[in-house]
Amino acid sequence: MTDPKTNEPHLIYFLAAVLQLSIYPRIMIFMSLGLLFASTSAQVQEPEVIGSHEPIGAVAGEDVILPCHLEPPFDVTTLRVEWKFNESFVHVYRSRMDDTALQDKKFKNRTFLFHNEMHTGNISLKLTNVSLTDAGKYTCYVPKLQSQVKRGYINLSVDSMDEGKKRQQEATTEAPKNNETTQHNVQYTGTIIAVVLGVVMLLVIIAFAIWQKQRNRDGHNRSNTVNTQEQVPLNTTNNTNNADNVDNEDNAVNAENTNESGQH
Repeated sequence: MTDPKTNEPHLIYFLAAVLQLSIYPRIMIFMSLGLLFASTSAQVQEPEVIGSHEPIGAVAGEDVILPCHLEPPFDVTTLRVEWKFNESFVHVYRSRMDDTALQDKKFKNRTFLFHNEMHTGNISLKLTNVSLTDAGKYTCYVPKLQSQVKRGYINLSVDSMDEGKKRQQEATTEAPKNNETTQHNVQYTGTIIAVVLGVVMLLVIIAFAIWQKQRNRDGHNRSNTVNTQEQVPLNTTNNTNNADNVDNEDNAVNAENTNESGQH
């Protein structure tokens, strides 16, 4: 027979190995799930550079803001930010300050970033003294942003001063027309409401008149019924009295006949 004492350490080692084999896969599964969840969360929270889906309009000689921001909000104060017009540098921000070394000459002293709002992801560009040659496609770019979307696009359209004044006049002319249309609609709506209320009131009056007439008719019928019920006992009493009178007359006639018989 085998000594149990000599096999005891082997049994312990065997059980420990089994536990290790059963625990490690679970740990690996939990670690894999944790890494997968972390990567998924990172992708969901990944900031994106967003420009403008609609064209931005401006008038020559005026200032304009080209909108661009990060969504969700993300601090870009420590990152490099580039604005380009076609292939020309419009504005460059790096090392927490503006860098004009690469800036195109036509944009010198005409571009500004909102430094106080860059910690919230606002990288919009203010362009002053806009000219007709500024019209076109602009790109805002954050090269070192940990994201799949590092660029935003903005289309700028520029009108001449005459065209701008013409559009302002058209807008000013259209405003009273819109007000007149609104007033006309309000008056028309008020007229419709008044007519509807008048019809409703007329229907109420007609319904009340019909109800009042029906009520008077019911009252008249009730009074006739009461009078009829009161007259019935009177007729019965008269009939009874007439019957009594007839009986009395018959009795008198019988008495006279009896008297005549006795006399004979």
